[in-house]
Amino acid sequence: MAFARDRAGLAGLPSGNGFLVPPVDGHTVKAATFLSNKWGWQAKAAPDLFLLRASIGRAGEEHLLDRPDRHLVRTALNDLHHAVGPVGEPVAARVTRWDRGLPQYTVGHASRLARIRDDIAGLPGVEVCGAAYEGVGIAACVATGLAAAERVLDGAGVPG
Repeated sequence: MAFARDRAGLAGLPSGNGFLVPPVDGHTVKAATFLSNKWGWQAKAAPDLFLLRASIGRAGEEHLLDRPDRHLVRTALNDLHHAVGPVGEPVAARVTRWDRGLPQYTVGHASRLARIRDDIAGLPGVEVCGAAYEGVGIAACVATGLAAAERVLDGAGVPG
C-alpha cells in the first residue's frame, strides 16, 4: 500500500530508501520503502508530501490480504510507528493487492538456476532473466535483463 503524508513533522524518518522486516520480528509489514527518498522525481513532484510504501503478505501469510483495506492501512501504520516512530495520519492511502506477485525462492534455487543456464548454454540467443531467476526488485530485474541482452549481443558478434 502507498501513503502520502504531509512532510511537516516527519523530520525523524530515516534518510535511507526503506527497510526489510524479518518474519521473526512478528510484524505484519514485511518491507517499507521511502519513495520520496528513493525516487527524487517523486519528491520534486510533491515537495510538501512524503510518499512511502508498506508491503504486507509474506509467503504463507497470503490470508492477510483478505482483510479490508482500512484494516491493512491501520496495521501498516502501527507497524511503521514501531519501526521508525510516529508517522501520523496519511493525507491519502491506497491499498493495491498483488497476490502471489513475487516469486518465492526455495532451498536449492541457485542450483536450479545453474542447471537452467547450463541447459540453455548451447542455444544461441536464448537467455533467462527477471524476477523468476535472480532478484525480485525492479533494479535486479533491469540488471538481469541488461546482462542477458549483452550476452545475446556478444554471442551474435554485435559490439557493445
